[in-house]
Amino acid sequence: MMPDNTIAGPSCQDPPTTWVYDIAANSWSQEAHLPQSVIDAAEEIGPGLLRYDGTAFFLGSNEHTAIYSASASPSWSNGPDLPPEGSQALGVVDGPAALLPNGNILFGPGPTNASGDFLSPCYYFEFDGVAFNRTNDPPIMTALPTPPGSCSCLPVTCCTAGRATHRSMRIIQMPRCHRTASGRSYKHARPASLREASPKFRASSSTGCLRPSPTATIPRRLPTIPW
Repeated sequence: MMPDNTIAGPSCQDPPTTWVYDIAANSWSQEAHLPQSVIDAAEEIGPGLLRYDGTAFFLGSNEHTAIYSASASPSWSNGPDLPPEGSQALGVVDGPAALLPNGNILFGPGPTNASGDFLSPCYYFEFDGVAFNRTNDPPIMTALPTPPGSCSCLPVTCCTAGRATHRSMRIIQMPRCHRTASGRSYKHARPASLREASPKFRASSSTGCLRPSPTATIPRRLPTIPW
């Protein structure tokens, strides 16, 4: 969410196109193309964060980054490229990032030539608005196998062996599966706590797992992006 009540993002299906959603007008508008795309061949992208100066910083699934500023002309530009780790180019595919109190961005890219849905291993950096500074990595930074009965859309809430993980987190809207204990998959869960009933899911009081609600009402959705 930008300070002017818009939502901005690069197009994953039609790079280097960018789009901005105007909440008040309930409409999408195409913006300037990025000089260098931040989307990889698998149509993936990393996280985007709103910074304290009112600009948004996007980490690419390749080594490129992007900056959006509604007041700038052009509004979209590329930021500095991610530094390599040795000879390996780094990117972020569905990976973590956080805006720190000092304004720096902490994130964990991985080798762009890694296989699977997520890049591994991760190498953590802080971006201070100018340069990427290497930080210490958390311990045991090895790839973990996906448990049977769970979905691969971490870190959203998943059911594993009849129990829910990440109970304190909220389900976020993302184009990956949210698999229930029964094995059925659902997409685009509305943000809701595990302990709250959502229009599409209901938390089981016995297991905490997400179950489809038989009395679901479909919530108001954003208009389809015209790409």
